[in-house]
Amino acid sequence: EMQAAINGARKKWDIEDPVSVTEDAPSELIPAFISDISETSIPKRRWLYGHHLARKFVSVTLSPGAVGKTSLELTDMVAMATNRNLIGDIPHEGAIKTWALNLEDPHDELLRRVFAICRHFTINPDEIRQTIALHSGRDRRFIIAKDTGNGNIIATPDAEQLAKQIKANDISCVSIDPFVKSHYANENDNKQIDDIISLYGEVAEDTSCAVSLVHHVRKPAPGASSTAGDVNQARGASALGAAVRSARTVTVMTNEEAEAFSVPQERRKWYIRVDDAKANMQPPQEHAVWLERHSVTLDNADMEGPGDNMPALALWTPPDPFDGLSSELVKKILDQIEKGPADGVRYSPQSRTQAKARSIHLAFDEVLSTDPLAEDKSDAQVAKIVQLWLKAGLLIREKYHNKIERRDQ
Repeated sequence: EMQAAINGARKKWDIEDPVSVTEDAPSELIPAFISDISETSIPKRRWLYGHHLARKFVSVTLSPGAVGKTSLELTDMVAMATNRNLIGDIPHEGAIKTWALNLEDPHDELLRRVFAICRHFTINPDEIRQTIALHSGRDRRFIIAKDTGNGNIIATPDAEQLAKQIKANDISCVSIDPFVKSHYANENDNKQIDDIISLYGEVAEDTSCAVSLVHHVRKPAPGASSTAGDVNQARGASALGAAVRSARTVTVMTNEEAEAFSVPQERRKWYIRVDDAKANMQPPQEHAVWLERHSVTLDNADMEGPGDNMPALALWTPPDPFDGLSSELVKKILDQIEKGPADGVRYSPQSRTQAKARSIHLAFDEVLSTDPLAEDKSDAQVAKIVQLWLKAGLLIREKYHNKIERRDQ
């Protein structure tokens, strides 16, 4: 009777081939009061990797094309499979088994990427031969759900196969890259996408596995770029961002960021940032994680030439705007700000274009130009320093009467 009730409910939802049905599942809806539950008896959330991947939850990585999301995803898989902190996130359960289902690249390309990661981080491939599994959609398609033709979604036999193989091989994290190639549904239909994410959630719950989805963002408006940390830029239905419990974005360094970090424009695209986009289960990150893309040459040379060049990622720390500013130089700059650009005139925190002769940038120029050992600061770096000083209360904004222009400023 219990099984019949569950199957009847699933038919109402137009979901076939249930991924998991436990024998002790309730046959009716019963309120569960917490009168017998103590705080100390609640099991802790089982984080697998940083605060992005957790057992029994579905997470998503959002990124434009050709930014490095596949390299990021595979690096995560290798990090978990080797129990190493490779790019900032910490594995929490030792070396675990991971399974990367890449539905775009051929199997040989996946091998090249994984071996390039190992070479870049000096990892012996023997460490991961039994802890990381790869699957190429070129060899066998993986479709977890499809549209029945009347707007409803049903699970395919692949849903059951996925759960079965995760259990049989004791896999702790499975990656689906890209999400859009794992279903036959309308990606703009909120109900269908919500049903598919729920199906992945059933797999995660049934297998106690973390499910990591990789998804594209929609094309930005002309002249704009993808917004770091915005889950609502996911391509298609907004239900995807609402249904997952953790999301992150991967974006290329912008022109403004390159200027602030003194990175040449031709090198800008070698740097990417990873931001929390939906931290439902933890406080949001205060700062982005920056990664630098590297080129790794594999040891697979032949008579026709050297080995393949493959991408790899490594942590990158943006330069501090205060680098090169000694305490003596800082004091001189603050003294110049206190002095003002002219008698009875104060500096403005605005840019050179906006404030002209009153711009605080000129105070930095005045001091740094007189010291042959001092490093010049870009306008973006000066703006950042001034922003930090204002936030700390070292500088204050105050209305005053400009004696030269004879007006309040």
